[in-house]
Amino acid sequence: MSASKRCNGIVRALIVLNGGLESPQQLKHWASGCDLLIAADGGANIVRAANLHADIVIGDMDSIEPPILASLRADQLLRDDLQDRTDFQKALDYAVRSGAAQLVILNSEGDRPDHFIAAIGWARAFAAELEIRFVMQKMIVHLATCETELKCPVGTTVSILPIPSCVVRETVGLRWPLTNSLLELGNLHSVSNEATSDPIRIHISEGCAAVFIHRFEGDIAW
Repeated sequence: MSASKRCNGIVRALIVLNGGLESPQQLKHWASGCDLLIAADGGANIVRAANLHADIVIGDMDSIEPPILASLRADQLLRDDLQDRTDFQKALDYAVRSGAAQLVILNSEGDRPDHFIAAIGWARAFAAELEIRFVMQKMIVHLATCETELKCPVGTTVSILPIPSCVVRETVGLRWPLTNSLLELGNLHSVSNEATSDPIRIHISEGCAAVFIHRFEGDIAW
């Protein structure tokens, strides 16, 4: 991730949602490297299925399995019944309040693409403060607001989508480079680009971009 976003005492937070299931092996890998494991409501079911334990379970508790809910200690449970925010927003706010500097979100895609699109929009508000990644089955989505360096083997598919607009000052290591380019949804974007070097660099001077990188072996390191 971005070399320019470093802070003292980095806290790595992992949010597990209740969408498409990441393999238990990969979930365990991410969990082994995190400092704070947050389950958003029914995400606690997925965490428990992998024989893991969340540090905190947050949400309105309408999706968590009753036996798992009953097994939680009081200090593991943060019930929030307000319906003006999703469980992901509640988990995201908790991660920020807890001092997270790196944030990984698992199981965000599932069968509700509207939820995933909304989650990208909500996370955008914190992208200048945190290193944020959405881990999907076939791609990892990095939110970029500054000069960002990303590991990416040569030949890997890379797409840069503005949310909702951004200015790319320059890119290094892409087959079709961008220079001082205004990207806007419904207008100019960079879909199905290709890495020509490892790492690649993307310099966002205004706004925020979602950088989609096709999954590759070794991409799940913090």
